Amino acid sequence: MKLDVEGNKLTVLSEDMLASWSMLTELNAAKNLLTSIPDNIGVLSRLIRLDFHQNRISAIPASIKGCCSLTEFYMGTNLLSSLPEEMGELSHLGTLDLHSNQLKEFPVKACKLRVSVLDLSNNSLSGLPPELASGSSSTPMKEDLVAAASRLSLSSKELSLCGLGLSSVPVSVWEGDDIVKVDLSRNTIEELPSELSSCSSLQELVLSGNKIKDWPGAVLASLANLTCLKIDNNPLQQGEAREGEGRAAAAAMAGKGSGGRGQRRQRLQPLQEQREAQRGGCDGGAGGRHCRGVGPEGVARERTKKGECDAKEKAKQGRGEGALHRGLKRGGGDVADGGEIPTNGLEALSKLQILDLSGLSHPELPAFSCLHHLRELYLRRMLLREVPPDLLGLQQLKILDLSQNFLVSVPKEFKDFTSLTELILSDNNITTLPAELGLLECNLQVLKLDGNPLRSIRRPILDRGTKAILKYLKDKLPEP
Repeated sequence: MKLDVEGNKLTVLSEDMLASWSMLTELNAAKNLLTSIPDNIGVLSRLIRLDFHQNRISAIPASIKGCCSLTEFYMGTNLLSSLPEEMGELSHLGTLDLHSNQLKEFPVKACKLRVSVLDLSNNSLSGLPPELASGSSSTPMKEDLVAAASRLSLSSKELSLCGLGLSSVPVSVWEGDDIVKVDLSRNTIEELPSELSSCSSLQELVLSGNKIKDWPGAVLASLANLTCLKIDNNPLQQGEAREGEGRAAAAAMAGKGSGGRGQRRQRLQPLQEQREAQRGGCDGGAGGRHCRGVGPEGVARERTKKGECDAKEKAKQGRGEGALHRGLKRGGGDVADGGEIPTNGLEALSKLQILDLSGLSHPELPAFSCLHHLRELYLRRMLLREVPPDLLGLQQLKILDLSQNFLVSVPKEFKDFTSLTELILSDNNITTLPAELGLLECNLQVLKLDGNPLRSIRRPILDRGTKAILKYLKDKLPEP
């Protein structure tokens, strides 16, 4: 039994009417003025083809799962903003047309659909769940997902290919017209093709969590309109001198999870002593041990003792250290060979407003002074021991994230960051804060200091939050 009521300006289908059509196999109600689907649509258990395209329907009822024989479902050009998870139970569905709606996401539970045709073009999707790429052979695979994302980009000018297991950049990235944003995060891409240089309209490039080893300077230099670059958590080269610090960082960071902050700080202190010894002296901190000016023999003895301690510790920890190091890799502190960021690596990106280099540790950081328009800078897990001096000239910064490093102090020049609204200093080795930081009281909304051995500010003040801390610091400033 078939029913075709297409193009009749219908505003409603009554539930009573639907209940009397239980033998229906095809229903075409396209090109009407319907605003809803009857809640008892599930009574049409023999329905094979259902067409509601070009109406004003804003939701699909959960009872749709009762249409267990459905193989074709057309809902294009409606007002859908979400899909019911129950759609995942339509085991016979082969064609699902959802183009030209207002969908923001595709439900994960619906990913088990064994569709051969899935049209999600002209929606507001920010991405596609990776579950779409798994399952049976009839489920869309990588190529299908890339194609679907490419169709979405025709209207949104944004191409989201995150988490698809891509090992290379698809040609659709540079073949698309006027693409302004490309998200390639959480893949296994090792390099950027030269063809990407032709994307002259590109404004946002997200490369987080890939396997890029060489700084893609030639490609980036051609992207003159780039305002956002996220290349965090890629294995760009770390210097050999920092590999040991990477392992110590893993232990320090893991200590927070296994033994709390106190344990993490205890592990940070020996690392500070090692650095001091390598510079020709050591400082025992609160314990009072102080041996600056030690001669070469003393330094050698200090290093020998440190080596013996390291050997004992390694034997004691067994496989634990390897696990901690792997944990840091998963967190973004990967240690690998490859190409460093050159000192002038950011010069061609003068329009950048957002930059994320988190997890990329280098003996020499690139110059930031050329980034006059930078608003957000993320430098997490970069083994920084001090704030890069030229960073202090970035007067337009609104967000600065220096968490999970080895900073021991905060420059008083931070007072000049008058546009700053968020400053993240969590999980460092900071013991005191400059009183000048209190001058940011008017604009700074978020100041994160957890995971630092602060001694200069009482716990009750810290517990009261950002404004209380800034007021306390401001009150410590000398009278003019």
